[in-house]
Amino acid sequence: MNLEAWVCSWDRDANQRLASILYEECKVPKVTCLVMKDHEAKVWNHALAHSEAPFTLICDSDIVILYPDYVKLMYDFISTHDDVGLISPNREGEPRNLGAQVVDWWNDSPSPIFRKGIVRFDYKSYLFTQYQDIDISLEYKHLGYRVVRDRRISINHGFADWSGKSSFYGGYAARNKLVFDTKWALVGKDKWEGVEAYNKTVPEERRIPTLFDLAGMSEQGLVDFAASVETELFWFFEGGRPNERWVNPVYV
Repeated sequence: MNLEAWVCSWDRDANQRLASILYEECKVPKVTCLVMKDHEAKVWNHALAHSEAPFTLICDSDIVILYPDYVKLMYDFISTHDDVGLISPNREGEPRNLGAQVVDWWNDSPSPIFRKGIVRFDYKSYLFTQYQDIDISLEYKHLGYRVVRDRRISINHGFADWSGKSSFYGGYAARNKLVFDTKWALVGKDKWEGVEAYNKTVPEERRIPTLFDLAGMSEQGLVDFAASVETELFWFFEGGRPNERWVNPVYV
């Protein structure tokens, strides 16, 4: 396999454990561990930029590998389909061959294979991680590549239950959804110059909050702000213009 794997997390020991599995059981020829000391998207960009192979597997260290051949199956597909920019497995421990097909989807898996040298994560626009996986999927699609889900195999990571998370988490997740909608549905990718540039073109109540704005909101303000944002994705993927009329209740 002409592929390089990068294992990225805050936990050095967990990185090493997964790296050993990828090398010994999944037969990945080169595995690099990277302890995250910065924004996750910047760390992933570092991996994509410094990988020497044409295809790069990036993994969170807390995944459970159920089928050691999952890397080879995904690699064989992406390396023989020039129109595919990114491929990822099922992520909730689904049975093998659930659907037994590779389908067009967007990436929300912590173990995707990227076609190297095509796109980078837009870490300057987003806070932390929410919606960045879908954003990079659209970056590939914008350039004419397919983004696919390999339903033949899965890892185990699962969808986290965020219901008990802090109001600040809800605030920054909602804020990232505003960025996503504004970049792709309202302004358009080709005209998007970042949050700071966009905020100069709209009145205060329409500005996307910065990290400092969120930090300055009260508990109730964060709750009210998060509730004001349409977070469903189907509006966008059906060709709508989500949050087109959004105004920030904290500033009204």
